[in-house]
Amino acid sequence: MTHAGLVPEIDSVAMAFTGLDRPTRVVLPGDAVLVQALALAVPGWERRAASPGGEPDVTVRRDGAGWRVVATSWPGGESLAADPLSAANALSGLLVDGQLTRCRDLLGLHAAAAVFAAGAVVCLGHAEAGKSTRALRLAARGHTVLGDDRVLVDAGRSDGWTTVALGLAAKARVPLPPGEACLAVFVERH
Repeated sequence: MTHAGLVPEIDSVAMAFTGLDRPTRVVLPGDAVLVQALALAVPGWERRAASPGGEPDVTVRRDGAGWRVVATSWPGGESLAADPLSAANALSGLLVDGQLTRCRDLLGLHAAAAVFAAGAVVCLGHAEAGKSTRALRLAARGHTVLGDDRVLVDAGRSDGWTTVALGLAAKARVPLPPGEACLAVFVERH
């Protein structure tokens, strides 16, 4: 299979990442550091070896000193990454994009979300508005964080809107806010 001049590497691994409608097939190099980065970036997104054959939805391959991550079954998804963790983060974005492309009732928000007794609280904001810091503060207080950057909402349910936990790792942007020792302790512990 060729897409935009890319040919998957010979020593590749096919993975299926569980989705809401169907698994997303990803072909990536059999690189232990990249696989470890995926475990860090998408710890709650169930993955398994994909059955042989079939077209991938996303390919990941080495590109010079970095990585190229390309959506092959929907338009518009391509990222260059300098290191394996950045490549894993780019792949997580494409996994979310795949869900949005295939599940028409989903709404993608640039937001943080956490679980409270009454339901999920969603904090919307522009880049660097403090969403990740807010999510980190809520996690340090014992709340389950559903997302700190990308949140999916199922708007097609008859019983109201429902947030969808993506299984993405929370990010701690450094430097942490000054005077927040509890955040530093929480980040170090987790």
